[in-house]
Amino acid sequence: MRLFLMGCLFFLLNACASTANYQKKIDTWQGKNIQALISKWGEPDTGIQLPNGHRIYQYTRKTMYSIPDPKRSPLRTDNGNLFSNYDEPWNTHQTVIRSCQTSFETTADGHIIHISFKGNNCVSNNFLP
Repeated sequence: MRLFLMGCLFFLLNACASTANYQKKIDTWQGKNIQALISKWGEPDTGIQLPNGHRIYQYTRKTMYSIPDPKRSPLRTDNGNLFSNYDEPWNTHQTVIRSCQTSFETTADGHIIHISFKGNNCVSNNFLP
């Protein structure tokens, strides 16, 4: 029951999260100086110098979590006992990896001119700043 409630809570919290909200959130950095972004987001994971003098700053967010594999949960009788012929381990979990890589391209003087992102976790809630 606790797992079900946690699943419901996770679903409700993510229901408001969307890629469109993330796009709106990061678009606010367009035209601003990269130092303002660094002071807010911290040091980037990667920095790439381009031949034209521009620079790419990349931030990567990765989340890993484990959920019980529903195909391997224990089979129980009505009185709560395990079926005697059930021999699969029920502590097997599925590992879920979610990531988002956000890239900011700046001019030589540090102004953000292009923003892009990719990944399955590039979402934002519309009620977050």
